Amino acid sequence: MADSALDAERRARAALTYLPPDRARTRRIHRHGPVAVWEMIAGRYPGVDPGRLLEPDTADGWRLIIPGDPGWPATLEVTGRPLGLWALGGGNLAALLARAVTLTGARAGSAYGRAVAAALATDLTAPLNTGTPVTVVAHGGGDGADVAALTAATHQPGVGVVAVLDTNTDLFHRYDLLTAVASAGAVVSAAAPGAYPMPGHVAARIDLLATLAHAVVLVEAGPGDDDALSVTYTARYRRRRPVLAVPGPITAPASAGPHVLLRDGTARCVTTAADITAHLPQS
Repeated sequence: MADSALDAERRARAALTYLPPDRARTRRIHRHGPVAVWEMIAGRYPGVDPGRLLEPDTADGWRLIIPGDPGWPATLEVTGRPLGLWALGGGNLAALLARAVTLTGARAGSAYGRAVAAALATDLTAPLNTGTPVTVVAHGGGDGADVAALTAATHQPGVGVVAVLDTNTDLFHRYDLLTAVASAGAVVSAAAPGAYPMPGHVAARIDLLATLAHAVVLVEAGPGDDDALSVTYTARYRRRRPVLAVPGPITAPASAGPHVLLRDGTARCVTTAADITAHLPQS
């Protein structure tokens, strides 16, 4: 593809990732391509300047990675892939996600869930324990297993870690942690910097958590933890990724999600990092 065509595609993808997610528009993009769709609708959004979105001072450190770029992850070569990934941090996403696992759990996690997530993340990212280091992928929000896993991974020198956000506005809710994640690996979102948070961004984040890594581990989830459960079901039945679950105390409501997945065969039991790495690329 000529440089001018690549530039036009990058600009179109930048603009489209700024707009609120829309399924009908997504279908048109898959049918006609991002450039044609943006040309058709650009007049409705006079305030959206794709060139401005891509300028370093506007992007505030975020960079757009699109299909065909050297950093585009192989795991995203799937049907329904995102238009692009906005990434904060200098890590090469393709390299970071060459051997990766998503850890997810209840948004308001228990002490047990946070401890288990931290222990698994620590063991996974320790080269002596697992051979080739594993990159931990998790949601950068809440106060549960995801954040515990990210925190533990950032304490390991020289390892990879990736946090997934709905939009870049989530960065400010856990600024110190996510800044550390960006330094060690990358913080990513399917939405352009400055995009107004919408429900569709939650769905996009769930799909990324299910798709970016080679396997998904559910640490804990109670009846109301729809996001974590959606990640596991998307991974298993849409993306055909291995799903693993950590058993928990039978008296704890947050154990219900993993136990249901284990009982119905959606997930396999995991209690150690070795149980997880058995389902990841070995080199």
